[in-house]
Amino acid sequence: MPTLDMTGTSELITSGSRKSFWDEDFEHLAHGRAYNFSATDGAVLTGKTTTSAREDVLRYLHQAEATTLFLVDRMEALELNESVLTDNLEKAKKETMQLRSDAAELIKVRKTLRKKRPSWFL
Repeated sequence: MPTLDMTGTSELITSGSRKSFWDEDFEHLAHGRAYNFSATDGAVLTGKTTTSAREDVLRYLHQAEATTLFLVDRMEALELNESVLTDNLEKAKKETMQLRSDAAELIKVRKTLRKKRPSWFL
């Protein structure tokens, strides 16, 4: 669990075990402050107006959502493509087995014909 220092900033306490972003009790705010925010960031953001900061947040949220939807669509297309390729591969395997069976049958017929009609084969 993070603790607060005198400035109200959370500090991460490392327990030796790493938590995942997916864990319910992962401290996103503390992690972000510890690893994703620097004094330079604070200086740059201090100069922004509330309206400007709000618009930046909304723009980045929209970009993140649009990018997420784009990637989801691409993943779905890849999954569909994989499914089609898998189906085509299965059909090709069945057709190959049938063709091998047909070829074996034709070899038998040819041998039989050679015995019965050797003059047909030069």
